[in-house]
Amino acid sequence: MRTKYVLAVATASAFLSVQAASAEPVPSFTWSGFYYGGHFGASIDQTSTGIAGDTPILALLVNNGIIPSSVTSNPSGPLAGLQLGYNFQRGKMVYGVEADLSLAAIEGKSITATAAILPTARYTTTVDQNLQWFSTLRGRLGFTYTDKVLIYGTGGLALGWSTYNADVRRTAFLLNFDVPASANVMKAGWTVGLGAEYALQDRWSFKAEYLYYDLGKESITGTIAGTAQQLTYNFVTRSNIVRLGLNRKFN
Repeated sequence: MRTKYVLAVATASAFLSVQAASAEPVPSFTWSGFYYGGHFGASIDQTSTGIAGDTPILALLVNNGIIPSSVTSNPSGPLAGLQLGYNFQRGKMVYGVEADLSLAAIEGKSITATAAILPTARYTTTVDQNLQWFSTLRGRLGFTYTDKVLIYGTGGLALGWSTYNADVRRTAFLLNFDVPASANVMKAGWTVGLGAEYALQDRWSFKAEYLYYDLGKESITGTIAGTAQQLTYNFVTRSNIVRLGLNRKFN
């Protein structure tokens, strides 16, 4: 009798387990697989360019505030591009990697004028930096808030091509000069951010993403023509990006 009782309980337990398993909702969307897509957005930030006199006369002008030691600009502008990535989903967790490339027009420019009393003169300081393209290779780690809503953090490497231009120009009755410098260079750094993605259909999803990037510093040196007098302009290349994107899974 006891054996029959144990068998009955075991059979009932197995039946209830199967019923419970079959009652679990089947995910309406899976994030696993390769995907590709496009994005657009904008960047805005406030950074400062430092100016230092490398030789006595220009160092004196900087130290006395006639030439500013720091100039603030606001790098901002649009960007748009493409992305390619892969996700692997395990339960509610989603792991992935994504690479993207954006054409950009992220420019920050500032023109500052100062005056010296003796001799009467005007000093105009111009700094300009422009990020022309931007690319990242990032890991992604997130969780599904619902089957169709993915919230994730992301971070990794960043590359960009940037141009830098700077000049200090003195205009007066005598001793006019300028100290120009420029560079075009590919910069490497890092990026980190957050995002959310919503599945529209079996293969399509829409995302909103924030990234902060830092491509490091760039120093360029200008010389007054025919002299040894020099200024160094120290640029910082970093900003905040907000962008929207549309992805499509391969399968």
